[in-house]
Amino acid sequence: RGLISIGDCLGSLDFTRVRIGIGRPSRGCDVVEWVLSVPGEDELLALEAACSRAADAVEQIASRGIASVMSEFNARSAPGGPR
Repeated sequence: RGLISIGDCLGSLDFTRVRIGIGRPSRGCDVVEWVLSVPGEDELLALEAACSRAADAVEQIASRGIASVMSEFNARSAPGGPR
């Protein structure tokens, strides 16, 4: 319940979020188990790249504002991208 906890601490749910996509589990896989599982080596590399991109987005939002940054960073990655 991460967002709810953040909202409780801030006193509002009105804050900017930078989300990192993690893809989807294979058919029949339990979503919670998949999300909480340890990623493989190739997935770790994709996650590191996604975290780096998210950090870049945060820096740009801080300096330029969210409206001018959203379209630049909201492009979806190719299938099989970060988990």
